[in-house]
Amino acid sequence: MILCNYGCGKEGKHQLKNGKVCCEKSFQSCSEVRKKNSSSLNSGLYYVRFNPNKMMSVCYFCGKKISIPGKKSHERYCYLNPDNLKLCAMCEKPVKNYRSEITCSHICKNEYLKLDTKPRGSIGHKKICFKQHKKECII
Repeated sequence: MILCNYGCGKEGKHQLKNGKVCCEKSFQSCSEVRKKNSSSLNSGLYYVRFNPNKMMSVCYFCGKKISIPGKKSHERYCYLNPDNLKLCAMCEKPVKNYRSEITCSHICKNEYLKLDTKPRGSIGHKKICFKQHKKECII
């Protein structure tokens, strides 16, 4: 009995063109060759591309996780950067939207602008209008 030359231990039934004896019609069908080929695929021989955008770093000022390519830009425009730091006019907390806002929140903005300070005894526009004009429909 002649054994397969590819190491599976089975009886070699077919002689190939290269002179070796194999258990199957093709050496690629031999169980030992198939096992060897599949294990090399699973062992990580494929090239894994390095992606720097998935690597994270921490902002020096606010401690937020940022991808490495965007870190320099984030730190330049970070609201806690001492160059950009703007404190709220009401509560002295840092303002996140420092380029366009004066206060840190809507509550502080309402207090700052005093939007809710209409005097209770004021005369409305209808009363002023009817003092000057007749109460009649003009349509």
